[in-house]
Amino acid sequence: MKKIFNFTLMALLVLVFAACGKEDPFPGMGEGEGQLSTKKMMVKVERQENEVRASFDVASFIVDILKDGEVVESYTYSEMPEVITLPVGTYTVRARSGEVQPVAWEAPYFEGERQFTVKSKEITEVETIECKLANVRVSILYAEDLLQQMGDDCKVTVVMGDNASIEFSKNETRSAYFAYVPGSNTLVATFTGTVGNETREDFKAYTDVAPANHYKITYHFKKPDLPDDEGSITFNGVIIDATVTSEDLRVNVDPGEEEIIDPSDRPSEGGDEPGPGPGPDQPGDKTAPQVIIPEGSAIVFDQVMDIVDGSNYSLRMTSEAGFQHFNVEIDSPYLTEEFLNGVGMKTKFDLCNPGSLEEALKSFGLATGNEVSGQKSVDFDLSSLIPLLALDPESHVHNFIITLVDANGTTTKTLKFRN
Repeated sequence: MKKIFNFTLMALLVLVFAACGKEDPFPGMGEGEGQLSTKKMMVKVERQENEVRASFDVASFIVDILKDGEVVESYTYSEMPEVITLPVGTYTVRARSGEVQPVAWEAPYFEGERQFTVKSKEITEVETIECKLANVRVSILYAEDLLQQMGDDCKVTVVMGDNASIEFSKNETRSAYFAYVPGSNTLVATFTGTVGNETREDFKAYTDVAPANHYKITYHFKKPDLPDDEGSITFNGVIIDATVTSEDLRVNVDPGEEEIIDPSDRPSEGGDEPGPGPGPDQPGDKTAPQVIIPEGSAIVFDQVMDIVDGSNYSLRMTSEAGFQHFNVEIDSPYLTEEFLNGVGMKTKFDLCNPGSLEEALKSFGLATGNEVSGQKSVDFDLSSLIPLLALDPESHVHNFIITLVDANGTTTKTLKFRN
């Protein structure tokens, strides 16, 4: 389940004024200058990424304005001026969650950028910037059969690039985050220490490592094929076998799907992490809630959808364990809390526990209460709610953030509509 940071610069409409015989509406701007308005700028954190549980203070985010690759202005978000005057030209605005480090424990770094153009004596609007994980996450895991035989001196040293190195002790449960440097995409992990009665070393190299991915390196104990003359197995020739799985942190991931160790040995994220399920290829695998686009639906994930009158905007949600919560959050500059109160709605609601909103939700064709709670399949149709967006006189992006919760985990999807 993915956790993505949306950085929205919302400004005034482009104003065009005739200069002849009128007072200059842009005092302080020369003929070759324009303005970027940050008066309505908003930094929003959407908790879509289950793999990243760190809490960020958005006030400390850094906003850089670049031209030709060089930073011309830089601000802390909380201290940005409301209006920025810039020479005419093409720029890039970059939002980032601080300074990236070569490698550090539990230090995810997020970054996103978008181009904009400053025109003479105009106020420029910049649309949404999506900040995504821009470094490489690494976790070291041990299968239970190996963990029982490992001495306290066991460790894994992970190196990426020329000078980024970090050491995982036997009991280290944190993840390390490496800066991604183009051209330095090889990760090397070296296991050393006492296993049984032997000192062992295992060297593994992984190529084509990519940012925004979580690499879980799992070590197993591989026993000899045959017993000795007395029928017992010794540790002579013990083999340490390392495998790696990779997860793209830009998409929804069930944290329980790829873990293959005891829950107590899982990497610690902090916060209320969902409980893990058994590992892959083991009996009893658990799957978090699923979001399915049925045939005929106009829904498209991971992009802004232009609203087409008469289209079908439906989804099918499934849960192996039965839904505990079906949360919906409407993040829209038009469908505000005040607006929705007028039609008996709110910007946030739980279809499993609708409370006083049940009648209004049903009027929009949404299942509620026992029709959702504990169910293993629910149809979710926004077709009756979407027409409200057509009333917006502006062309805004409207987000519908859906969070599904059951005993197996949490899944979050964001639907983006533009009227």
